[in-house]
Amino acid sequence: MSPDHLTALAGGTSLLIVLLVALGWLWIYRKTGSSHASAMRIWRVLTGGREIADKAIRDYIEEQDGLMAFRLGSGMRVRSAEHARRAICFIAKHDLSPDRLRQVGDYFDANELKMGKLPSFWYRVWLFFSATVLAGLFLVAGFTALEQRTLVSLKQTGSWYWLSQTSAEPVGPVNESARLWFSACSEAPAATATYTSEREILCSIRRDPAYLDYLIETLRGQRIALVFLMVISFFVAIWQWRDFLRSTAAIRLEKELSEKLAATSPDESVNAEPAVDDSAAIDPA
Repeated sequence: MSPDHLTALAGGTSLLIVLLVALGWLWIYRKTGSSHASAMRIWRVLTGGREIADKAIRDYIEEQDGLMAFRLGSGMRVRSAEHARRAICFIAKHDLSPDRLRQVGDYFDANELKMGKLPSFWYRVWLFFSATVLAGLFLVAGFTALEQRTLVSLKQTGSWYWLSQTSAEPVGPVNESARLWFSACSEAPAATATYTSEREILCSIRRDPAYLDYLIETLRGQRIALVFLMVISFFVAIWQWRDFLRSTAAIRLEKELSEKLAATSPDESVNAEPAVDDSAAIDPA
């Protein structure tokens, strides 16, 4: 390995580290809904970690640090530290799984300590169906991207073919005799061969000196398009499947809460709205 190569690797590693840090900050902002964590990290770096002299401000900052840590760890976007403490008591009182609450996401209102609007049955069916279709599309695009042939359509007839350097094969469930081998273009077509008009078109295209260059360029563009389709279908399928799991978990959590609340107090409801302390700390922007 040459010194020049080592320099290139070092530069690439530095760029990767910066990208990972930026993605980390973006992920924290998305989970906490606040730029407090990133802003305080920058402030501590710039000031060398110097402690804030004013006790009231220091206590406020520490409380907000704890609030952001709770949001990040629990997945519940409570408005204040007081709401976080109430949520902790609610979880402990009803023996709930923090992982279950994290999974249901916004279907559970952590500020009001009640279930939100639950998804309908048909919405969950749609999520499952769309995720399955997109997963299938991802697999089809992936296998097609591995093809050494390019998919084209004849303008004159609208028929679709897989083209390679040596043959043209119709798309669909066809037998081997339907494939046109370009080496047989000078021979008379068999009775079961490709239609004579399409055969002549394909043979004339293959005889064109620019055919191989066209094939290589088209194959490259086809793979780029398929990779793009794979990326889009993959992420949308993951998003739909994640929402399906979240909605299913919300239905189960609502049932679990109803059973536990009914067992402890007949008058208590899942959607009971606890009083909220108006003096709770203000959520930073």
